[in-house]
Amino acid sequence: MKYLLAGLLGLLSVFVHGQIVFKGQVVNEENNPVNYATVSVENPVTKVVLAYELVNEKGNFEIALKTDLDEVNIRVTAINYAVFNQLIKSDSQELILELKAEATQLEEIFVKASVITQRNDTIVFDLDAFAGKNDRVLEDVLKKMPGIEVGLGGQITYQGKPINKFYVEGKDLMGGKYTSITKALPNMHVSKLEVLENHQPIKMLQNKVASENPAINIRLKQNISFSGSGKVGVGGNPFLWKSSVSPMLFSKELQYLINYETNNTGDDVASKLNNYGVFSSFDIYTYHKATGNELAIAETALPSISSTRYLFNKSHLISGNVLTNLSKELELKINAYYYNDENERTGEQYTEVKNAFDGENEGKVIRYGRKNNSFRFSENFKTYLTLTKNTENNYLKNVLLLSVQKQKSRGNLLLNDNSLAQSVMSPSFDIQNSISTLIPVGNNKFANFKSIIDFTRDRQNYGVNATDILNFPDESINQYIGMEQTYTDNTFYTQNALSMSWKIKKWTLTEEYSVLYENSKIETDLYGFEAQRIQIGGLYQNDLNYSKFSNVANTSLNYKGVKWDLNIGLPVYWVAISLKDNTSNAKKTVNRAVFQPSFYTSYKLSHMLTLRGYANVKTDFTPLNQLYPHYIFSGLNFTAYQSKIEDSKSYTSGLRFEFKNPFNGIFINGGTSYSIVKNNLLYGSQIDENGQQIIEALEQKNETVSQTANINVGKFFSEFSTNVKGSFGVNKNKADVLLNQMLRKVKMYHYTYGFQVTNNHFDWLNFTYDFSYRQSQRKDFNRNTNTYSGSHNARIDAFPIKNHSLVWKLDYQENRFNHQAFANRFMDLMYRFKWDKKKIDFEIEWQNILNTKEYEEVIINNIQTSTTWFKLRPTQVLFSVRFNF
Repeated sequence: MKYLLAGLLGLLSVFVHGQIVFKGQVVNEENNPVNYATVSVENPVTKVVLAYELVNEKGNFEIALKTDLDEVNIRVTAINYAVFNQLIKSDSQELILELKAEATQLEEIFVKASVITQRNDTIVFDLDAFAGKNDRVLEDVLKKMPGIEVGLGGQITYQGKPINKFYVEGKDLMGGKYTSITKALPNMHVSKLEVLENHQPIKMLQNKVASENPAINIRLKQNISFSGSGKVGVGGNPFLWKSSVSPMLFSKELQYLINYETNNTGDDVASKLNNYGVFSSFDIYTYHKATGNELAIAETALPSISSTRYLFNKSHLISGNVLTNLSKELELKINAYYYNDENERTGEQYTEVKNAFDGENEGKVIRYGRKNNSFRFSENFKTYLTLTKNTENNYLKNVLLLSVQKQKSRGNLLLNDNSLAQSVMSPSFDIQNSISTLIPVGNNKFANFKSIIDFTRDRQNYGVNATDILNFPDESINQYIGMEQTYTDNTFYTQNALSMSWKIKKWTLTEEYSVLYENSKIETDLYGFEAQRIQIGGLYQNDLNYSKFSNVANTSLNYKGVKWDLNIGLPVYWVAISLKDNTSNAKKTVNRAVFQPSFYTSYKLSHMLTLRGYANVKTDFTPLNQLYPHYIFSGLNFTAYQSKIEDSKSYTSGLRFEFKNPFNGIFINGGTSYSIVKNNLLYGSQIDENGQQIIEALEQKNETVSQTANINVGKFFSEFSTNVKGSFGVNKNKADVLLNQMLRKVKMYHYTYGFQVTNNHFDWLNFTYDFSYRQSQRKDFNRNTNTYSGSHNARIDAFPIKNHSLVWKLDYQENRFNHQAFANRFMDLMYRFKWDKKKIDFEIEWQNILNTKEYEEVIINNIQTSTTWFKLRPTQVLFSVRFNF
């Protein structure tokens, strides 16, 4: 890592060394700053632009370049001002550039008009330019825009970075759960979409503390907008329903969104509960204790396709979201959700584990098959109460969270032709309060106080019958006809911090002290069933009290300049961890001081190109779920680590670049990263002939090395209304693997390619084509295992008659392994009639026309290769009425 960091600093120094810097201000004849002017440096002979910059709100600019010319021409353009030209020496200097007022001809406005424009750090997209005639909601259009990507769950990234805020008219109604808006807000009501690059959401910290994450702001066509969308649909084979309604209001004083959805057509409405928010260091603490994950039934992994193809569900989601101003500066927000879902899964999995070692036969191959049919039920109530004051002189944010969840799952599993039944029940409860405040203390000083308190209760039960076909660490357990594993976790967590910051010119120095305390009480038991329920105890019982206490003293330096941003963190942690095993009256402890420095920098090489670099060192200690001294039974596997509390150190570094030319619609980003994780514990698996695993920890030093590289390119051709995107990524991973008492080094390689083209040029035809390709390779014992997968997705929207359209979709996906090909073909058709006067669409959808009944794919990881089969939804027809408010 140190070599890569040195290379990063060396690379940046090359760009800085020998540069000429022109600084100054653009003013008018009254000596007032001119906004939105463009300052460019040109070759005075050829008129080639060497560099350019947009002035900020104060009319200031700074341009750095390298040139061998003795003189250059400074050119300034701005609407309603005459073009300014001045020949100057190629020496660093400060300039005052005065523009003379001149009316801009109408023709010039049209020539300069663009569907993508830039004002300082804000990129503005004209949404109508990207919308197809059949696009109905905001998310439909976002997927077609250059530089913006929308994930399967709805997460938005810009230039490869997740957004930290999603605003509508400058207000954050949904927090990180913005998919409720993007999937329901009619795009016809949206005027502009603004990307706020390097957005600092806390106003007190703007121009003080740098941020690398962007934000999105939606501009509506009306100042007070009541809008929304709804859909009611019914169909057959079997009886189908799909309904939703999402009224919403956006104004300066009040915003709300009410949403109700229900369907049994495979739409996963739970994705709207996902929180994609990104928080800065001065914002509230975030903490999430995962619940319902320790115990699970064994079943086939979900396929890597849209849930509408395979999910047999009955889903309901209702949410209420209100944001209102209590005063001029104080804002109240309430977000409440209730989710109820039942679904069924049917799949098969055939797995092969090569190079296993049973003590006698090296190179033994284990093969096993599993067929499952399972049912799941989920119920979730969650509410957030948020109070915010965000001004240039003060910041306050308090979030109160209450969450109640219940999950049930049951299913039948055929294990190597032997049948057994499984079930899991896991209710949980969580209450949390988090607060952060920033207060000015004198001139150029401010204090920050942060605190979070959380209590989580998690209970889980896992049951299996027909256990005579299973293998157990203790053969005496085979006498029971059924087993039940219980798990209870009560966790209290709190973290509190106080910091003081000093602003010295462009530098911000922060001294922070924080205290973290976490306490978990874990109880697990295994019971056997004969004529009655019997507690087995011994090796199958845990009664643990886990405590973690951490003091952190952190010094951080933040530089916020015109071209440079820099952040250096120098935290020192003192960590005290104890684990008491009440069943054996044993105790494990660790007390250690660790230093975890971090470094981040960005340099705006030009108005178009930005370079970013980062490096950090991090120390983690063995988590609680890897410290259980006695066995826990879950998913047919037994886990008992019996390990000490050890540390693992990770060293991570990376470089990124972002290039954009909004005027030509070009967006490119990419980067590379390198990380090493050094561990003192090695986790090994003992796999039986039926696929059951016993997972334990071995005290042995090992390391994992990961390397990644990627590039994403987007180009919008405005004259053809066409957007083209391309991507490439590679991931290499090398790790030690302990399998059936044999240690080996395994290398994994993943290569991904992607391409998308969208065209809305013709009035009678729109089309979209997506292509993706992935190659995975595992290397161990000088053997290579390769899998290949590719997908082609095409959509054609035809408009033969006014207000009538046909939508044809074709999906083709193929997996290859060992000269075998698994092809999956899907075709869908939709007819839509648009009733303009009433803003209503009538739709008939025919899904899975080919009646593809199963999906096959090959999955490899660092120990095994699995061929999976998953039951799909049959061909079905749905009649719907869609309407916009």
